[in-house]
Amino acid sequence: MLVPCSLQRYSFFTWESDIYSEMMLDLMQHMEPRYEEKDVTIFDELDEITEVVLFVKGKFDIGFEVNGKRFFVKRFANSSSSVHNAGAMIGAHGASFNKRSRFIYKTATRCDGFFIRKSMWNEVMDNHSFVS
Repeated sequence: MLVPCSLQRYSFFTWESDIYSEMMLDLMQHMEPRYEEKDVTIFDELDEITEVVLFVKGKFDIGFEVNGKRFFVKRFANSSSSVHNAGAMIGAHGASFNKRSRFIYKTATRCDGFFIRKSMWNEVMDNHSFVS
């Protein structure tokens, strides 16, 4: 099977890869704990993304606002009991490319996880540009 060039670049990154494991360890060293109660808005529409959030437990909703009314159309659920569930990351694209939030992110239950500040996220991504 022929893999497109863009996918070939990422297909060999595993924890056995020194390049990948160094980047992940660097990323994890800069993460800080984050706990949010139910119904807390993480990012509102057009908010500046100042951090990348990784929730590993809990549920959060993604939605939008029209004429002052909020609609939440997608719910993400994470459970720390699943070994295959790595969690849901919010804000990585916005922090990487200096974009504002296009959607509303709101917790539906208590959410536990981690966050990394935008400046540290960009520093780690710049230091490991081959992987990122």
